[in-house]
Amino acid sequence: MSVPLVEIDLLKTFQRVVILGSISKTADDMYLSVSAVTGRIRTLEQEIGARLFVRTGRQIELTAAGAVFVKHVERFMELIEEGRSRIHTTDRPDSGQLHIAATPLFTSYLLPDMIKRFREKYPMVRLKLSACSNSQVLNLVSQGKADIGMVQEEPQEEGLIGYPLYHDLLIPVVSKGHRLTRLEALSPEDAMACPMLGFQMRSEPWALLEQWFSRQKLFPRVLMNFDHPETLKRYLEPFDAIAFLPGLTIADELKEGELVSLRMTPEPNLGFPLIMVFRSGVSNSLNAHASQAFSEFASQAMAGGAR
Repeated sequence: MSVPLVEIDLLKTFQRVVILGSISKTADDMYLSVSAVTGRIRTLEQEIGARLFVRTGRQIELTAAGAVFVKHVERFMELIEEGRSRIHTTDRPDSGQLHIAATPLFTSYLLPDMIKRFREKYPMVRLKLSACSNSQVLNLVSQGKADIGMVQEEPQEEGLIGYPLYHDLLIPVVSKGHRLTRLEALSPEDAMACPMLGFQMRSEPWALLEQWFSRQKLFPRVLMNFDHPETLKRYLEPFDAIAFLPGLTIADELKEGELVSLRMTPEPNLGFPLIMVFRSGVSNSLNAHASQAFSEFASQAMAGGAR
């Protein structure tokens, strides 16, 4: 049995209908009439010999065959894009695609300005940014689904290379006017005397903080734990609380006087690295030029500090 030739426009239309979930929205998006979109879907169904959509009320949903077919269409479109990228990469060493996976600390505080400046220098590079957990970032890089990872812990996985990009510190902070600001230095006992908000309590920096308390035979009693510092900061003043946050996340508030940092005694080591991660042995990969350009740019941008 021969496999029918399918026009790429039919596949693009099918893909847009899946994404937008509507024939009419697809028509508007692709500057086509509704009948043209409907006609393309019917032609595609005829060529592959299967029904792709079923209407449920005012909405349309993929059939079982459509759900299988869309995965192959997505991969086909990726191959087309990879082919286009390979052509551009051959012509321009500073072009191509680049997928960066990073933890929220990077995506919220370090990367916005860095990516803006990188795009100004390398406008031909097409960037994709994924924000996810430390372990998810490492998985994406290990599987080759991301070209560069940015994490807060040294990778232990085989085949991954870590490059220290920046060194940050956990800093105790309170809102302005808090009673702890009158202290010359913050002791573990002082910190225990007021409500405490936790930040990423399963991380290595938090483990170092617990060691600071444990030396005084204390264990921090945390009122609430947060995964994102911006959310945590909203609760500091209402709860008259203290928190230990990475310096990157509070630089603006410290500068504006909205938060106050505290000196700690005994002085602990609450430093932790921010690390750029690569897969080893991929220097000849499709996105190697763009990956190298970004890694060099990021290293130079961070050489003088985070800002």
